[in-house]
Amino acid sequence: MKKNTTIKNITHGDYCDKDLTIIPIVGPGGIGKTTLAQYIYKEVHNYFDVTVWVCVTPNFNVYRLKEDIAKSIPQLKDEKNSGPHDLIVQSLGSMFLLVLDDMWNCGHEDEWKYLLASLKKGQTKGNIILVTTHFLAVVEMVKTIDSPIQLKGLDPQEFWELFEASVFGDEKSANDHANLLETGKMISKKSEGFPFGSENSWEVTEKSP
Repeated sequence: MKKNTTIKNITHGDYCDKDLTIIPIVGPGGIGKTTLAQYIYKEVHNYFDVTVWVCVTPNFNVYRLKEDIAKSIPQLKDEKNSGPHDLIVQSLGSMFLLVLDDMWNCGHEDEWKYLLASLKKGQTKGNIILVTTHFLAVVEMVKTIDSPIQLKGLDPQEFWELFEASVFGDEKSANDHANLLETGKMISKKSEGFPFGSENSWEVTEKSP
């Protein structure tokens, strides 16, 4: 599975010899991006000197994000006399894992490069940034790997079985409400395997966040 390959590459594989690897996890709302990031984070965090998890605000501001990262660095929470840039440089000179969760946009490309400049100061090899996002435009901006993790909807039959079990509970209940089954199948088909609406509606949201 993709998650196991990613974990292997982070801990013993391709990413260990690179200065910085940025791994986007992309998909519509509710598909499990944050859950997957949490799983990877839990499995690999012991391999890093510093681990930081930051929830990114919808209105991307590189200065605010740097402050949030600095505040989330465990070793430096009590440091009062340095600015965010200095705190990040001081702490992330060791091997680090940074999760930027739910990034809606990343401003102009220059802003993203400005953030990376702080993260790359005096860095060691094997550093990882996980980025979860709804939007392919963000993926294209931040990725350093050829194949980001893209979460997709379930197979139609699998989704219908999940939908049916969630709505009716068991086969007897479904049979008792046979008049609703056809409506349920229409809803299931329209959802296209996504728990919170179809992939088409996700694409519309992507254009107008």
